[in-house]
Amino acid sequence: MKNVLRLIFWLLLIISAVASPSQNDSCRQAMAILDDVVSKFTSFQGQFKHTVYFVSEGAIEIEEGTLFAEKGGKLRWNYSKPEGKVFVSDGKTAWLYLPDDNRAYKIKISHKKKLPILARIFLGEIKPSKEFFCISAEEKVDLIRIELGSAEKNVAVRRLQVEIDKLTGFFSEISYLDEFDNMMTFNFAGGQSGKTFPKETFQFTPPKNAKISEEAEELGEEMGF
Repeated sequence: MKNVLRLIFWLLLIISAVASPSQNDSCRQAMAILDDVVSKFTSFQGQFKHTVYFVSEGAIEIEEGTLFAEKGGKLRWNYSKPEGKVFVSDGKTAWLYLPDDNRAYKIKISHKKKLPILARIFLGEIKPSKEFFCISAEEKVDLIRIELGSAEKNVAVRRLQVEIDKLTGFFSEISYLDEFDNMMTFNFAGGQSGKTFPKETFQFTPPKNAKISEEAEELGEEMGF
């Protein structure tokens, strides 16, 4: 019954979008801008806030820090909350370090199309208009907000919303509902686009005496990067 109600809800949203010519125009323009933002992405540095709302537990988890990102899947998430946590990727291999356990997880990135939406944006492995349809679009002075639905069946992303910061030409927010109805939200602030980073930014050497585990790619999915 829950699935039927969800289907009816999505159908009503789609019909509503199709029935409104002005909304269609807004969506077409917004999707063109979204495609452009992703295709022209080169690099980004800024503060991030990652919020997860676990629906089954009614609990909220918040992590914060600084993000360095470069096209090709090069990422460095330096966490201030929890302090000392680090996630680094050179686009082929990723490392997750958890200071409380003094453990480093090494993750091979191979099946890029199975990675989460945020990871694929950074990798340049996605064209949003081919994988999503626009439900609604709203343009304000400093940002564009787009509500998206997935064009594919049985995907992990149930609902996706993006906010594009006109000033940085990057996202100020990306949020989505996962397959378990948990809400994942990434906020980005104080950002700069088009920066050049030293090569070592995306390299990682585990601390001395750290326990090292080689994990499946699914660990990267848990990160939501």
